[in-house]
Amino acid sequence: MPKTFYEHSFWTCCSNPTTIESRSSSPKLKPARSIGIPLELLRTLTEADALPGLTLAATPDEAHARLEEAYLTRGRILFEREADDIGTLRAADPGDVLPAIVLVAALDQRPNRRLESLLRLAEPYGIGGLLLGRWPSGTTCHVDGEGQVIAVEGELAGRLNNACLVHITESQAAEYGRLIAASHGAHNNHLPSESRHRGAPEIPKQSLAAQEGESPPVSLLLLGPPEVRVGDRLIPLARREKAFELLVYLALHPGATRKHLLKVLWPGDFPGDFHSTLRHLRDPLKQATGLKEKLFIRHENDRYWIMEDLIDVDVWRLYKLLSEAHAAENDEARIEVLEKVARLCRGVALDGAEFDWCERDGWPLTRAMADALVQLARLQEESHPDRAMELLAQALTLDPDSEETYHDLIALQRRLGLQAEAGRTAKALKHRLAAFGSQP
Repeated sequence: MPKTFYEHSFWTCCSNPTTIESRSSSPKLKPARSIGIPLELLRTLTEADALPGLTLAATPDEAHARLEEAYLTRGRILFEREADDIGTLRAADPGDVLPAIVLVAALDQRPNRRLESLLRLAEPYGIGGLLLGRWPSGTTCHVDGEGQVIAVEGELAGRLNNACLVHITESQAAEYGRLIAASHGAHNNHLPSESRHRGAPEIPKQSLAAQEGESPPVSLLLLGPPEVRVGDRLIPLARREKAFELLVYLALHPGATRKHLLKVLWPGDFPGDFHSTLRHLRDPLKQATGLKEKLFIRHENDRYWIMEDLIDVDVWRLYKLLSEAHAAENDEARIEVLEKVARLCRGVALDGAEFDWCERDGWPLTRAMADALVQLARLQEESHPDRAMELLAQALTLDPDSEETYHDLIALQRRLGLQAEAGRTAKALKHRLAAFGSQP
């Protein structure tokens, strides 16, 4: 399915949690905060307007009222434009963004006829639901403890049967929420300290080398195909598969314990030799830099960190720049910072890496880069429209499934009188969505 970030979604935080029926070892539903991003973090981010399009509803009744309001508003729009459904309206005017609206909520055991009726009627209007619990009037996926869909009931059974869902922990969800928020301009200080401690990797403090006006001798580049460089020289560390995986993982998860690293690097029943892997990581770095006495990876209280005065990581710079963009006093300063972000973007994060976890951890970084490029394009579209088009095109190379970015590019091309280009972009969007069985 396309990786769409919906413009509007409603999250109910009362009752028990989300949309599928889970057959894990625990038959009880977990509290709402255990599903996805912790509630404390969600509340903080929505209050700071750091997750645009996300609305938290305090009660199920409030969520239902919001959904009902959206249904009535869209019904009026379709009536006024003489369109049968949202797909027809989008096809007639691809530049008019009417994003999908999704209710994310939990169900108790009682039938909810009011909600069933509303979601059934609202489907042609681009309104749907992602619900935890059995849903007789729609499609219900039964998921085992490993995230595998083992049975499906309903009209989407053919498309969802045997699908595999990606499981992330609460701390990982908090990290992804933080990264998405940062790409929309949220400052690190907007996050609850507990969430920062448990979930989000801290940006290393200014290193000794930086304080002395020097750059760390080694560069680890992850915002594109992963590379390790000493100056302009590429270090073929990727040939040492586990050693390279260890370095990349520590860049994204500083302070990981040895036990956790063993589980990540060797997820099977036969763990590898951690100390041998660590030596295979350090040796080529020592040889390439000539710093034979340096460790490059420090160890303290059974936790491991990259030594930031010796290794610079582009992901850390991305976090720092996104925070600076939010703190910028005006659009001119914000543009200057976001242009630095654009220069960091070499492609899809971790592109080409074959680690088991790289898509899970790489996608939020890719999405953050794409969001920053779109933000920069919107700041530039009046003064430098050609640059704005370049940025939107670059964002689409990172996230080719972002319908909203397509709409931004189409609208800009039309405003500049580039009707043929707008038509080609609209056609590309239709083809992309058709691959997923969707309509623009």
